[in-house]
Amino acid sequence: MAVEVAGRLRSGQFVCIQKASARLHRHVNIQILNAKSERILSSSAKSSLRNCNYFSEGNVILRHHSVEHSRRKAVVVTAKTMAEKTPLRLERKYVLTEDQLSKAKAAMDAFLNSVHANLEKREGTSPYYLLHEAGDAVYGNVLLFHGFSMTPEQCRRLAQYLFENGFNVYQCSLAGHSFANPNQNWPQVHLKLQWKYKIRQKVFSDPALVEAMRSFDITQDKFEFIHKKILSLSSDQAAIIAAIIHEDEKSEPFLRFYDSSHMQFLYEAEARLQEIESLPGPAFTVGLSVGGAVALGLAAAHPEKIAKVAAYSPFLKGFNELGRKVTLIAGPLDVKEIRWVPNLTFSASCLVAADLHGHHVRQEHNIKVLSRMPTFVMLTELDDSADFLTDQQFIASVRLSSGQHGPPHLDGFYSRSEKVPHAMIDPTEESQGMTNKYWATLYQETFRFLTESIVNENQLHSLEQDPKLPQVAPLLK
Repeated sequence: MAVEVAGRLRSGQFVCIQKASARLHRHVNIQILNAKSERILSSSAKSSLRNCNYFSEGNVILRHHSVEHSRRKAVVVTAKTMAEKTPLRLERKYVLTEDQLSKAKAAMDAFLNSVHANLEKREGTSPYYLLHEAGDAVYGNVLLFHGFSMTPEQCRRLAQYLFENGFNVYQCSLAGHSFANPNQNWPQVHLKLQWKYKIRQKVFSDPALVEAMRSFDITQDKFEFIHKKILSLSSDQAAIIAAIIHEDEKSEPFLRFYDSSHMQFLYEAEARLQEIESLPGPAFTVGLSVGGAVALGLAAAHPEKIAKVAAYSPFLKGFNELGRKVTLIAGPLDVKEIRWVPNLTFSASCLVAADLHGHHVRQEHNIKVLSRMPTFVMLTELDDSADFLTDQQFIASVRLSSGQHGPPHLDGFYSRSEKVPHAMIDPTEESQGMTNKYWATLYQETFRFLTESIVNENQLHSLEQDPKLPQVAPLLK
């Protein structure tokens, strides 16, 4: 029996249908039809009942089919129960109360206090929050994630800009990054002990192999040398290499050979999201590099809470395929160490975890969820960390999955001639001898995206700020 509820949706709105119960969830299908033409705009699978979907302007009918007569009443209740619509253009209308603020502060402070009490706390890496006062109206709440091995300082200027212009901001730290001793505290991937120590001992007995594996300039000849040498160390070595280079991280071969904590990037971000649940208004995720991948992954995991996501050079796969393969081989053996910032050295196994987390974000089920919410991704052709082509393919997959009736999926990239590094979010951070001179307009377009779900692509490449948008404060000299 079909139960119909007719209504009108303004252009650019989401509808979230809430299931009445887990049992009901197994017995209900949903179709969204144009009321005039009866053309099906969307048909939800049974397993995706809770996901948000986007529909263009016009009259629509929500048609629920229940195969269980005794559940009709519950189906009607479900049909009439909609989560608050999140329009593409936001208004600064969510008024904060003392109770909401006190609950959020208590939850966040409990985490922050645990960080400060840890004896291995890393100097200058404390996460923090910027909250408006009770009685203030906000657009919503931004969770902001910095890049791999970096600190919240990297995003400080963007956090302040968004806060000053109507958002609550929770400046998070990546999993374990508030603590020193990365080889104990950060997500990692290790070869299991029954293989690791024997193989590692053989590697260190060959100085030429160690030197090659620790190199950051991996040519085809050097890779072939490493690959041939590694294969000779164990009868299982071919399967061990294939398991991490060619297999899914949930596959039986990978699980047989490796221990991995790469999903901690998502799990810790989920804990931060939980801490702000008392705050009114939609949540947004924004991040750079591995933080960009975390922003995307968190939004895909919680579409019922995250309204939009913006990512800069998301680390979905490491760049330079030969160098990446060597890192995937050497990292789980703890043969190679990396130093990107002063006084901080970490095993390549930490970078392998970031790579596997990026692989998780690229999975089809995440692409499908992200296709139902507005996204904005900014890249640079001169990226020396995240793989530029993989990021482009990911964007194209999200857009394809979304279809012509989907929400906006916006992207852009800085060309080689513009000389913008991977760390595009911080105008003071130099990489490859470059900084991002377009950082102020990137901030403005991020604000435009979060509040209007549009981006002025020309402005992304301009040194002049848009006078119609909140102005970004200049760098102090």
